[in-house]
Amino acid sequence: MDAEATTTAAHGRRVLYADGDEAARRAVAAWLETAGYEAVSAADGVSALARMAEDRIDVAVLHSQAPRLDGYRTCALVKRHPTLGHVPVIMVVSDADLYAPAEARVVGACRCLSLPLTEADLLAAVRESLNEGRLLGEVGRGATSTTAWMEHHGSEP
Repeated sequence: MDAEATTTAAHGRRVLYADGDEAARRAVAAWLETAGYEAVSAADGVSALARMAEDRIDVAVLHSQAPRLDGYRTCALVKRHPTLGHVPVIMVVSDADLYAPAEARVVGACRCLSLPLTEADLLAAVRESLNEGRLLGEVGRGATSTTAWMEHHGSEP
């Protein structure tokens, strides 16, 4: 796929990246925006959930060791949520953690990327997740409001 086709496919798609490292968030945002995606950043899992509740997110990329609410727990909450459960989640994990890919799958992540994260790997994973999501349609959408669900489950936006 050439650069123009990739940018056209990405146009209007919002990708959330949650990581406690500000420099990593800036780098990933630059990669996503260069590829034509709209980048949304969050400093931790709690902020990621709030951003997902406020904004239409097409793919979430979560660092497994994000502060306050790690990527695994954030992913599990997203996947159990009646209106967010359809959002593909990509987990970013330490290369040293042998069990991380299995843990990511258990909580519902569709992909697992190892650190150090590369632009090519990230963009390929986002593109593949969007393509799979398009095939699955709107499965998982429900009528419960995000705020009500978060309050019921003890999370604050």
